[in-house]
Amino acid sequence: MKKLTFLNIDKLTPIWAKEENKRWENLLQKKHRLYLSDEEFIILTGYNKEQLQILFTFQKKDGSLFYPIEIVCMHTDYQTLKKETIAALIVDYIDSYFQEFFEENRSIYLPLDFSTHEHEDIKFFMRGFIRHKHLEKWADELLANHGHGEHDIAPISSET
Repeated sequence: MKKLTFLNIDKLTPIWAKEENKRWENLLQKKHRLYLSDEEFIILTGYNKEQLQILFTFQKKDGSLFYPIEIVCMHTDYQTLKKETIAALIVDYIDSYFQEFFEENRSIYLPLDFSTHEHEDIKFFMRGFIRHKHLEKWADELLANHGHGEHDIAPISSET
């Protein structure tokens, strides 16, 4: 069994043109505008011969908070469907997730490791993680000024 991996989206063939990504982003902005406070959605898509990927990011416009969601679908399992259709169904699912996320006061998060999801008979895998860029920068400055102490600090990743 091959390990599920989210590939560098820049190295994949885009599913939608940038204008189509922007159209989806604007639609989500409009739909969830009551819940947003200087925040936005960013969608990037790509595919290779085996898998389709979507990088869906909810972020503060000032860059301080990022909630990237990585989605992988083995599109070879759905050869009768266009990649654009599969991606649209997955974005529809993400839209539902964010509706619940906002209604529950932003307290529902995806797991750090890939979890299986299904929508309209399409199976895909998602994971998400919150990043506070300002806190990461502060921590980097703190470690640079005061050192790492007597223990080596290794980066944390679910890929290891």
